[in-house]
Amino acid sequence: MLHEQDLKEGFGRVYLPFALARKYPNAEREWGWQYVFPAKKRSIDPRSGIERRHHVDASVLQRAIKEAEESKAPWMDFCKNHL
Repeated sequence: MLHEQDLKEGFGRVYLPFALARKYPNAEREWGWQYVFPAKKRSIDPRSGIERRHHVDASVLQRAIKEAEESKAPWMDFCKNHL
């Protein structure tokens, strides 16, 4: 899992607003606070200067969904008809 790898390498922390970070001091490293769709690469957080993994850009997710839809995957027809 990407988060576990980041933790082993000394990373694996997400940005939390100040009040949450104070109230839950270890939450930034917990799996439940991590991004559902993390970026492939870590980058420097401009707010803190700390290297972190951020969320994937929305355009990447949109492109993946569009490509799946265009591939005419059978499960896409099921989802369209049943969800």
